[in-house]
Amino acid sequence: AYISGFPFFNKLIRILATRCMTQAVYFSSGDIAPKDYFHYGLACPVYTHFTSPIRRYADIIVHRLLAASLGIAPLPKSVQDREKVRDTSECINHRHRMAQMVGRASAELFTVIFFRERTVEESAVVTQVLSNGIRVFVPRYGIEHLIKLSETQTSESNKKEKKAPQTGISYHDGFTFDADNLKLTTPQGVTYTMFDMIKVKIYVKESTNRR
Repeated sequence: AYISGFPFFNKLIRILATRCMTQAVYFSSGDIAPKDYFHYGLACPVYTHFTSPIRRYADIIVHRLLAASLGIAPLPKSVQDREKVRDTSECINHRHRMAQMVGRASAELFTVIFFRERTVEESAVVTQVLSNGIRVFVPRYGIEHLIKLSETQTSESNKKEKKAPQTGISYHDGFTFDADNLKLTTPQGVTYTMFDMIKVKIYVKESTNRR
């Protein structure tokens, strides 16, 4: 997908498309039916990654199984027990998720450090429209954030919400949210919709909370 003058459109489409899909995981082939082997990101019926055994323990297991199937080496006892292989797979998946979370937290930390003593105005793209705000992606810095335009999440504020019958349009404290067309209109008449290009101000707001 390509739009002239919008170089990041293809990247945004891929981000939004894959975000809602199931993440690939390691598993023991004897635990699930073959029909459940498939994954949206793979263009082949059967797959296992094969990189370097110094990088992932999963690679070591794959290499041992391949060596045994080719008659190069005996099958280790560690992969002869189905329950143990299942537990190992779950452990690898857990560690992988933890590594991803650490990587994201590290990126967020250094983003805060970078912007802590500066204020920047930059172009951004609307990637999500909610009833009380928009989520934007800033291509220059590769960051994404939610901008709340209306504080309607509280239970007291939700009492003021009105929804037009038979439509996806709702009203929050002067804001009009069209869920069917993903549009949010402010009391000032400004409308935000998907893939709008807007200007945002990036800065760090010091928290008064102390732990």
